[in-house]
Amino acid sequence: MGGSIYLVALVCCSLLVGFGTAFGMRKWGGKGLLGAASLITVLLLVLGYVDYHAQPVKETPLSAYLLGSVCSTLLAALAVALIARRGLGMLVQGALGGLVWLGTTWLIILWTVFI
Repeated sequence: MGGSIYLVALVCCSLLVGFGTAFGMRKWGGKGLLGAASLITVLLLVLGYVDYHAQPVKETPLSAYLLGSVCSTLLAALAVALIARRGLGMLVQGALGGLVWLGTTWLIILWTVFI
């Protein structure tokens, strides 16, 4: 797949993570946040595993998918929880959670692939 497809996929995943965890937090509180983050983590792990095995040349290591799925999602969930404690709206929670996920994922990709 081309680089632009991965960029679109990362932006879509950041929206899923940000707004999925914000919705879980709003609807069911802390347990909902943890449950939403866990489900999203498993989904991203499965998608990463499928994408890793679909690559004819392994350019991205499997550790990047693992770290990107687990660490980035947990940091985004933490950001959503901290923002929710300040009483900000769900739109702000989802947007900032998505930005945290996207930024963390890009740092992980840079660290595992290029360094």
